[in-house]
Amino acid sequence: MRVLSSAKAGEWADPQSQQDANLNGDAAGDRVIFNPTGASGTGSDVTGLCTSQYVTSGAKAAGISCGSSGKVNGTTVNTANFLVGYLVSNPNAQFYRTRQGMLANSTRNIMQMPGINNLDLALIKRFNFTERMSFEFSAQMLNALNHSQFIGGSLNDIQSIGQAGSAATTYLVPGSSNFNKPELTFPSNSRSIQLGGKFIF
Repeated sequence: MRVLSSAKAGEWADPQSQQDANLNGDAAGDRVIFNPTGASGTGSDVTGLCTSQYVTSGAKAAGISCGSSGKVNGTTVNTANFLVGYLVSNPNAQFYRTRQGMLANSTRNIMQMPGINNLDLALIKRFNFTERMSFEFSAQMLNALNHSQFIGGSLNDIQSIGQAGSAATTYLVPGSSNFNKPELTFPSNSRSIQLGGKFIF
């Protein structure tokens, strides 16, 4: 019998805004705002606030949010010209998403991802027929205790698992539905069992 056990703390990650918050024109998203008194691990989006100049009949034009562009009476209007600030949806959150013009204050590696607690087992039995010939039967259990391990990778090999979908890219974005919720983002790496046979001669 062979036993391989591994346990380690989770990797540290940088929450991201997926926005050009610092307005430097690059495609890379900028960091977020860190609220030291916020509830640990929670995130919030922000909503743009416009001046009262952008008003039609006492309200913003239907279907156009503050900070975006659209048509009013057939004329294209860029409401970013009327944007004066942002309102945090949940002021008790620890991380606020930054949008264009906001100043991020977060540093690197401030949010810990889930850790690993894994046990692999291999049971091997050899049957000898002669001095030169034998048959070896093996049963291997990867994650033998079937611990749910929601990590951004694979426990037992180095193959790509295709974590480039929208769920993976929004995992670190405050205000997204799966922000800091690994169980909604990553596979559980559940137990897998494989059987093998080998004839030796």
